[in-house]
Amino acid sequence: MSGLSIAVIGAIAGCTDDAEGQADDSSAEDDAGGAGEDDTDESRTDDTGEDDEVEFTGDADAEVVVGPDGENVFEPEEVTVEQGALFEWVWDSDGHAVTPTDIPEDATWEEGSGTLDEGDEFEFMFDIAGEYEYVCESHEDDGMTGVIIVEEIGDDD
Repeated sequence: MSGLSIAVIGAIAGCTDDAEGQADDSSAEDDAGGAGEDDTDESRTDDTGEDDEVEFTGDADAEVVVGPDGENVFEPEEVTVEQGALFEWVWDSDGHAVTPTDIPEDATWEEGSGTLDEGDEFEFMFDIAGEYEYVCESHEDDGMTGVIIVEEIGDDD
């Protein structure tokens, strides 16, 4: 597969201030399968200013919380996944966006989430290996940045 799949739950038409087009968090009852808790290796830091990293192995999908507890951060800030992982951002506070800033050459993740609010979700499937950097443009100066490292499947050599 050379294309990337994007599924956006909620409004992605850009920065909107009205309630129209906002995500309906009642649709979160899809296939509520777990993210493979047994396949997860977690490492996080508490308020130390150091990068948080959570590495997901196997075919577990990954999730990042946007603006947890009203803070201008992505939690975790750095995540490692395998190609084909479905990555999901879940908003815990209002007025944040996920905007890609640096992606691998062959990748096509060019559209971000637009500004979304608490309860909204944005999903993206990463089919191209490499490092993907993203920000919340409104809070980039506050350090609201994130990195996703996508590893090739079957690269055991």
